Amino acid sequence: MSYDQEAWEKTVAFHGHHCPGIAQGFRASQLALNVLQVKRAEDEELVAIVECDACGVDAVQALTGCTLGKGNLIFRD
Repeated sequence: MSYDQEAWEKTVAFHGHHCPGIAQGFRASQLALNVLQVKRAEDEELVAIVECDACGVDAVQALTGCTLGKGNLIFRD
């Protein structure tokens, strides 16, 4: 599976640094978007549910467009 270098750099910029967590979230988000055959959310048409508050969640936000503020990123601890 290849990846979009520009999307990776934007994700790292959003998060603030390179780390294993952001890489894991990036790959998981990229795979989910590809498998579901959907694009980044512009509004609330896509919902993501996360079960941790670690670095990878920043990648979910950056790649999917789902955010707590829009109400389409749900955090379940």
